Amino acid sequence: APTAHPTVATGMHCEGANGGESDAGGGGDGTTTGYHVESAAQAPNIAEAAAHGATGHQHAESGARAPNIGQAVTRERGGRVAASLVASGAWFRRWARLQRRRWGSDDAWHHVAHAALGGVGGALSGLMAAGFFEAADALEGVRRRWVQSASWAFWIALPLGAVAILAATRCCFDGAAGSGIPLLMAELLSAAPRGENVRKRALSPWVAAGKVGMTLLGQLVGLSIGREGPTVQAAATICFSVLEAVWWLAEKGPRWTQTLLEGWREWMRDKGRADEHARLAMLAGGAAGIAGAFNTPLGGVLFAIEEMGPAFYGRATGKMYFIIVAVSTACATWVSGSYSWYTGAVFSGTVASNGQFAYITIIVGVFCGLAGGLWSSALLLGMDVRAALRCPYLIALACGAGIVLTGFWGQGQTYGSGEAESAAIIVPQSLAGTDVVNPSTSFGPLKMIATALSYWAGVPGGLFAPTISAGAGWGRLLFRWILGPLGVAQDAEPVVALYAAAAFFAAVTQSPLTSVAIVQGLITDRRDIIPGLLMAVLIAWTLSRALCPEPVYAALSLAAGSACVPPENYQRSLRALRRRQAEAADGVANNSHDAVSSAAGECELDEASHLPTDI
Repeated sequence: APTAHPTVATGMHCEGANGGESDAGGGGDGTTTGYHVESAAQAPNIAEAAAHGATGHQHAESGARAPNIGQAVTRERGGRVAASLVASGAWFRRWARLQRRRWGSDDAWHHVAHAALGGVGGALSGLMAAGFFEAADALEGVRRRWVQSASWAFWIALPLGAVAILAATRCCFDGAAGSGIPLLMAELLSAAPRGENVRKRALSPWVAAGKVGMTLLGQLVGLSIGREGPTVQAAATICFSVLEAVWWLAEKGPRWTQTLLEGWREWMRDKGRADEHARLAMLAGGAAGIAGAFNTPLGGVLFAIEEMGPAFYGRATGKMYFIIVAVSTACATWVSGSYSWYTGAVFSGTVASNGQFAYITIIVGVFCGLAGGLWSSALLLGMDVRAALRCPYLIALACGAGIVLTGFWGQGQTYGSGEAESAAIIVPQSLAGTDVVNPSTSFGPLKMIATALSYWAGVPGGLFAPTISAGAGWGRLLFRWILGPLGVAQDAEPVVALYAAAAFFAAVTQSPLTSVAIVQGLITDRRDIIPGLLMAVLIAWTLSRALCPEPVYAALSLAAGSACVPPENYQRSLRALRRRQAEAADGVANNSHDAVSSAAGECELDEASHLPTDI
């Protein structure tokens, strides 16, 4: 376009907003360039609207100051054109079209499913974890008073109680035995599709309620078990049940729910999303259980990634972790408050500043790593022996008697989860005004024995709390027998006990990140201790892997005689399958139909090969 102003170059050339080329001319007399539109609102975007409504001279001046015409005219006319778009309703119509396209895509239902499952499942899991904590804490107090008033009663109550709990678990709550974490790992690793009877049985609300109840009863009679593993299974059951309930409403519920959830149902059926979200619900539920049990959101996320994460990978896993763990922790804190095991612990800074830091972490890490690796190997060996003996009730009776012996030698300190005893070691001032007995140097070894016997008994119960407590006991023993004589200050004993608790826990579970996250979440004063905590955990984890190459939870989930896998119903089915297979194999040469039956029986046997053989 020719220019009328002598100082403005004709036909200034500049790059367009979309990478193309355009020519802008000047109009010094204020006239517009010949393609002026009636209204800027008719243009498809702000840059073009401003370009249509601007003068050529302004194009030239703006183009000289900006890299492209789109930026230049937006700077000059953006505010007025945006106001015009809003006033004319074009912006709202464009936004509405964008939202319709967005909510009509698959990603929309993906986000809706995650938000609903995370909100409802996380809230219910957090409330369950908080209630479980309050009930366990109350029953532990009752048991401690019982020990002080009538300690002789445990010689009768504990062995018979172990047998009664085992019988109730096997007959009424098939699938509630053991920690719960190995069973959840086995379900995540299995190839069973969503809705099969095996998964529905293992993650049924009835089994979860029985696991929580039997765990509380076991803590009352003095079994060395924790509530964290059962909390994981119960939380995974809650999240899985929420997903199943929504699926039932979408398929078999009232007509209005089927209509409302029609898009979600079709989206879930596509590309196997139903099974994917069932696994995701179990995995996120496990993370919510740990977060609610320890009041440590980071520990829950790391636990799910480190222990159960290899069983499932998905793009939205991180979103689900965040939603469900955050909601679960918030609900648990709302009910029970911001609690921690070792509230009030004050750690001396002299350990990190006077050169004792190096050999304290090395001694603690090496000793706890060797002890944890050997204990894990012994636990797995005992499970194999238990499977070979095939007398579960006699084994439970003998294990109960052994636990009573450890309690007799340890003045009742080995009973229960051990949370109060480990707090007495790490927070000495917490003993004031309580009925907790100050643990002796033998608490760590005795607690290890009692925990192994409790797990071999086959009753519901977890390993997290007893393992951490045993590690704190090992820390007291190391300090008073080795580090104290070497000249370590007396006020460093809580630090040594905390290092030992984290190191022994990492050595048993072989989950170093989870160990550090959980243990540091149990304290309020973290000054000068995190570096030593990391070093002790690293050393212990390395040595434990050398002694026990397979992590204990992974091994328990695959062990043939693992108490965490339901024994009764599936043992009977397994024996029936073997009988049919043997009968069919005898007639293979004479009858082709028997050969087909044998092949079918062999396939069924392969599906049940992960089940125990202890009966």
